[in-house]
Amino acid sequence: MSRGPVQFFTLGEHPLLFSVTRHLIASGYELIQHYAAADNSRPVFAVFGAEARNGTDGVSYLFSQPSVFGLPVLCLSSSSVYSDRDHSLDLRPMSPCNEGQGHVITSPLDPTAFKPLAALLVEHQLTTRHSGNTIVVRPFNVYGPSFTEEECHIPGVVDTFVSAAEMNKPLEVHTPGRQVRTFLHVDDFNKAIDGLLPRLLSGGRGIYNVGSDDQVEIMSLAKSVKHAFNKDLEIVVVDDPSRHVWWCIPDTTRIRVDAKWRPTTSLRSGLFAIARMKE
Repeated sequence: MSRGPVQFFTLGEHPLLFSVTRHLIASGYELIQHYAAADNSRPVFAVFGAEARNGTDGVSYLFSQPSVFGLPVLCLSSSSVYSDRDHSLDLRPMSPCNEGQGHVITSPLDPTAFKPLAALLVEHQLTTRHSGNTIVVRPFNVYGPSFTEEECHIPGVVDTFVSAAEMNKPLEVHTPGRQVRTFLHVDDFNKAIDGLLPRLLSGGRGIYNVGSDDQVEIMSLAKSVKHAFNKDLEIVVVDDPSRHVWWCIPDTTRIRVDAKWRPTTSLRSGLFAIARMKE
């Protein structure tokens, strides 16, 4: 019989780390500063943000502390580990990415290559531990308010468009605008975390895509934001010097089966809710 709530502490960096932390606290989990502050009579787990510029941030701590090494870890990874290219770097037919697919880093010289490389490094180090189970979450374009706007916002293209709409500025779409993505409301993402944590704490492990099945072109997203805010905003196509990824869409079969989870907030509903909040 535990004497209180399950404890957790955080390591690493991730755009969703603050949001997840606040959600866990609101759900009754107890945040502690580090493992040394834990009450040994109660369960404890770590939430690890794997989108740090230095992929080893925090990992060395986990591996250097025998008592910490065997703890359950919820790893917040990235959908950037997937690619629209095959192993010969040719464009693949558009299809959902499943967790077991091979990962293609198009070029180590790509200035953005650190993101998927760091995430894959952390995933590998955590999932190949001899002790301690890990659940890896790969979020796909989570958006929406998290608690209060002053405390936390979730960066991404939706946030960029919403900020521009608030200031009556043009919505800048990177050329060609036909890139396909999926977008998941933060409330649905939090419910996915709620579904996976009991599995983690009972000894489960695995890698899970967390995203929506609704495929949206970026130009269509800009038009949807414009409609939600009911403003005559200009949509401008701007040059993108980097190689754009044509599509990045998740296969969510695994989390639907294991966590009995599915998203319930449509992109349209989510955008209109944000617009009403901004009034």
